[in-house]
Amino acid sequence: VTFVLLSLLCIDLHVVFQYAPMHDLVEVTKADYDSCQVTNPINTHTDGNTAINLNAIGKRYFICGVPGHCNLGMKVEVETVAPGAQPHPFALPPADQVPELAPSGSPLATFYPGFPLINSGTYSSSSGTQLPPPASSSSSPTKSSVFMNWAPLLILLLLFWLGF
Repeated sequence: VTFVLLSLLCIDLHVVFQYAPMHDLVEVTKADYDSCQVTNPINTHTDGNTAINLNAIGKRYFICGVPGHCNLGMKVEVETVAPGAQPHPFALPPADQVPELAPSGSPLATFYPGFPLINSGTYSSSSGTQLPPPASSSSSPTKSSVFMNWAPLLILLLLFWLGF
């Protein structure tokens, strides 16, 4: 079962992927994303807290590179748009394709500003430098961060898009 989500985010955001040591985060081409193969990886991260700067308009594709995990739905497509751009229409997946929520207490996703931090600490950026945790709710929306934890995030983003 594959559940694919298109996340529409504004330019100059940082997306922070959080994942367990048994996983990794691989940025791939559209072809590799569609086939769930890692034939031409763009970047590979294994630190468990990877900050990706969305510094250009366009689509980027991320999968878990562990064999079989992408085919089970551990993949996300992120489209970065200019501030004020209209989102694309979004269709709900069939109910039998929505992954189960993580157990209570698991980190899901935090959107800034306006929501409390789930975790604190530092995060490795895609260039390997350490970043501070996201700023408090006084930060501007264009410097927002999104914490991602694969399957639970997909459901949370879906609910966010639908206005729940």
